Amino acid sequence: MTSDHFHYDLSAQAGSDEFDRVKRLFAEFIPVGEGAGFRAEYKIVRAHLMAAHADRLRNNPEFIDIAAEFQNAKGLSVSDYETLCFALFAKCATLSPENLQYGASAFTFTEQDLHALATPKESVTLFLKEMTTTPESLGASIKQRDYGSNDFTELRKRPLISASRGYLPIDILFLIEKFESGPYWAINDISKDMGNKLRRFWGAVFEAYMNDLFRASLGQKDAIFVADPRTAGGAARQICDGLILQGDSLVLLEYKSSMFRAETKYSGDFELLVDEIEKKLVRDKSESKKKGVEQLADAVAQLFGNETRTAVKGLDFSGVNRIYPLLITLDGIGGSLLVSRLLNHYFSSFMGDRRFDRVEVKPLLCTDVESIEEISGCFNRMSLAGFLDYWLSRDPNLMAALRAFAVPELEGYRNERMVLEWQALSNEISERAFPSEYAKAHQGNTFER
Repeated sequence: MTSDHFHYDLSAQAGSDEFDRVKRLFAEFIPVGEGAGFRAEYKIVRAHLMAAHADRLRNNPEFIDIAAEFQNAKGLSVSDYETLCFALFAKCATLSPENLQYGASAFTFTEQDLHALATPKESVTLFLKEMTTTPESLGASIKQRDYGSNDFTELRKRPLISASRGYLPIDILFLIEKFESGPYWAINDISKDMGNKLRRFWGAVFEAYMNDLFRASLGQKDAIFVADPRTAGGAARQICDGLILQGDSLVLLEYKSSMFRAETKYSGDFELLVDEIEKKLVRDKSESKKKGVEQLADAVAQLFGNETRTAVKGLDFSGVNRIYPLLITLDGIGGSLLVSRLLNHYFSSFMGDRRFDRVEVKPLLCTDVESIEEISGCFNRMSLAGFLDYWLSRDPNLMAALRAFAVPELEGYRNERMVLEWQALSNEISERAFPSEYAKAHQGNTFER
C-alpha cells in the first residue's frame, strides 16, 4: 500500500520542487506509520524504566516528582495506575480464538472484576473515571476538536467505553499507550508552567534512558560510548548528546523527547507539520536555538573541521574515516517513512560546501527509540555503525525506516535485555496485583534480573 504513494520521482537530484514533494508525502505517511502499531512490551518497559530514571534525577534543576504530582492530580498512585493498565492489557492480550467468537462481550469487564486485584477499591474507581467515556461524550468531544479522519486523540485520552454490561476497551494499543502517557499528560495538564517544566525535564529523562540503553548494550571491547561528550579544556561545552567510537567509525547522537501536536500530525496541513518539525528537530528560529539536526552538523564541524578542531578528553579520532550523524526521537515520528530524507535536506544545508580531510560524512539518519531498542540486542554481533551502513546501502535515497531492512544474518536474534526487563516488570506487577498467589507460586524461588 505504501509504495502506491511513491508516484513522484524522489530519486532525482534534490531541489526546491523535490523538497516540496517530500514534505507533502511525509505528512501522508505519519498516520501510515502510526497505524502499523508498536511492540507493546517495549513501550511498557520503556515507560516503567523512564519513570525510574526520572526519580533518580532529583539533582536536576527541572526535577519533578512524577509519582507525587500524579497522585495529587488524580488521587491514585502511579503503581496502582500501572497495575490496572497492565491488568486490562493482560485480559485483552490473552483472549483465545474461542473467546473472540463472542465478539465485544469477550472484552467487556465490570468494576467488580477489578476488585479481584489487591489494588484498593477507591483506586479502581478513580482509574475507571480517568479512563472511561460514553458514546455521547466521545461524540461531543470529537465535534469540538477534530483534526481529520486520522486523529484518534479523543479515543486515546479515554480508551474505555461505558457500556450497558460494563466497560469495553476501544483498542488494546490505546490501553498500552495510557500506561506510557497517562502520568505525563496528567502532570502536563496541571498548569502551563508545569507543562513547560515537564517538557524540559523529560528531555533529561529521555537522555538518561538512552545513555543507559547504550551502556548496557555496547558490550564489545572495541566500542567506546561517551555520554554528554564535552570539549577538552576549562570552558567545556557539550558537543552532542552522545557518541560511539568503534574502529574507524564514529556515530554522533542527538536525542529528542519532543511530542508533536495532533493538529500538525493529522490535519493534512503539511506546511504546519514541517514548521513544527523544524522548530523541534532542526532549529527553533523564534529562540535562535539549535536543535538536533543543526547540533549534529555543528558536532561534525567541531570535531573534524579543517580550520578549528575540538578535542574530546581521552578520545583519539585520528583513525576515524566515517561519521554517522544519528537523531533519535521518543515520538514515533522519528521512525516514519521519508523523515531521514526530509531532515537530511536541512543537514546538507548546514554542512554547505564543507569538506573534511580523511573522513566521509554520511547522510543524517533519523529513527525512533523503539527501533534502537530492537536492534540494540544485536550490538554484540553488529555495531550501530554497521546497522546504519546496511540501511544506507539498501536505501540510498533515504525513503524507508531503519527496521525496514532486516540484516539476514541477524534474523531471529532477540533482545535479551528487553526480555529480562519485561519479565521483571511482569513479576513486579503480578506481585502487586495478587500478592498471596504470587508468594505461594514463587515460594523458595528468587527471580534474578
